[in-house]
Amino acid sequence: MVFPEIITLNDSLVITAFSMLLVFAALIALSYTIDGFRVLAHSLEKKNRNVAEPAREANKQVVSPVVEKTTNQEDDLELVAVITASIAAMLSRPANSIVVRNIVRVPQTTPVWGSVSRQEMINK
Repeated sequence: MVFPEIITLNDSLVITAFSMLLVFAALIALSYTIDGFRVLAHSLEKKNRNVAEPAREANKQVVSPVVEKTTNQEDDLELVAVITASIAAMLSRPANSIVVRNIVRVPQTTPVWGSVSRQEMINK
């Protein structure tokens, strides 16, 4: 390859410095753009939150009595039935030979995003 003129060390340093300045200028512009979007999204979220607050309060007042009317005993009995059936299936024994005396909830150690991801994979 033949170049019409030879690039000196000074020329290469100028090209390098100019290229680095151009890259940093682009990164700074990108940073300001992202910050602008963050501020814009925050202001829109605040505006939407202020508009939605009265509606949420009205929904809470309407929904709360309905939720309180459901009995926990029915939910607990259904949970015991499901746990008993799963244990019976795992042990290959009839469900009437298994007695559930105590159910202790194990604290969740998996982050919420991990649980949601697993749920999405199961539902696919």
